[in-house]
Amino acid sequence: MTAGRHLAMAAAMLVAGPQATGAEGPPEAPDAVAAQVQAQLHRRYADQHRLATLDRIITIETRIGAYRAARSRAELIGRLNADLWVATRDRRVCVGERSLPAAPGMHMVVLDGGQGLFVPDTSR
Repeated sequence: MTAGRHLAMAAAMLVAGPQATGAEGPPEAPDAVAAQVQAQLHRRYADQHRLATLDRIITIETRIGAYRAARSRAELIGRLNADLWVATRDRRVCVGERSLPAAPGMHMVVLDGGQGLFVPDTSR
């Protein structure tokens, strides 16, 4: 191969790189996903004090646009998990990829956008 072909192949690989490495655009309807998380936890989580805290946190985060500011689905999941940790103080309650299996003693609730909400089976 000539140097020109090598350069053309390298340029093509650089252009295709972000798509191949999993880079993605902003998540679709992040506030709707947060509302789904909130609604599902009200159905499945028993600690009412923690649910009131969760309601305050999600309302504030939605109002200031924190979920809409997420640049990727991974960042949205990170923001939701941080809020869930602050509200519930239970690391088992989290949002993750729907393709991940639920751990023993956990239940996965399917959310929009390829995510799942993981909650303990004994919550309710």
